[in-house]
Amino acid sequence: MQYKKKFPIILLYLPIILIIVGYVGYVKFQPTSQILTIPSVISVPPSSSPPTEIIAPITQDELIDGWYWGLASQKKPGTPDSWLFKDAGRSSCWHNPENSCEPDPNLTP
Repeated sequence: MQYKKKFPIILLYLPIILIIVGYVGYVKFQPTSQILTIPSVISVPPSSSPPTEIIAPITQDELIDGWYWGLASQKKPGTPDSWLFKDAGRSSCWHNPENSCEPDPNLTP
């Protein structure tokens, strides 16, 4: 008769014990990628406008030479409206119509 009295009590505790054992096993053996972590990089949404480049105004020497190196987006403030852009990759330049984008060969570096 003792067996019959203890059997219902064991049935009450068995689900609780299984829940505790299952939880401990889940926490202990879960992959580390599922553990709460703080991201090492916080992403910032991109701004709506691209970064702007500060371009120095044209110098007196460049005006005298009649040209300077630069891309189409690098036209210097103060460049005469008559000057033309020559697209040549890294050798692109702005120049007056009478000149080319070549350094003076008479000058020594």
